[in-house]
Amino acid sequence: MTTDPDVNACPPPASGGSTMGKEGMVALVEVLTGRGFTVIGPTVRDGAIVLAELESADELPYGWGVELEAGHYRLRQRDDGAAFANAAGPQSWKQFLHPAKVRQWRADRVGEEVV
Repeated sequence: MTTDPDVNACPPPASGGSTMGKEGMVALVEVLTGRGFTVIGPTVRDGAIVLAELESADELPYGWGVELEAGHYRLRQRDDGAAFANAAGPQSWKQFLHPAKVRQWRADRVGEEVV
């Protein structure tokens, strides 16, 4: 826990839920990337809502949704401007949460020494 007011500036949960506006999402992504975190989220790419690394909250699919039926996936414009009002796209979180390869350590040889 930190005493930095920017970090702990979260309103108490409202009864019945709450939402974060676009300005809040922009600030959240800026803080996370500024602290060296990789931000993964939905974005519109190649006619689908896919998961990808985000550089800014502007890449979120504001106002986009999908029509899903058997054998049918179609991107469609929504009227509400919501960023997360979409169904799961054609990929899963597994590639980000459990990557196939992760470097555990690295060593270099300098002369006879390993550093």
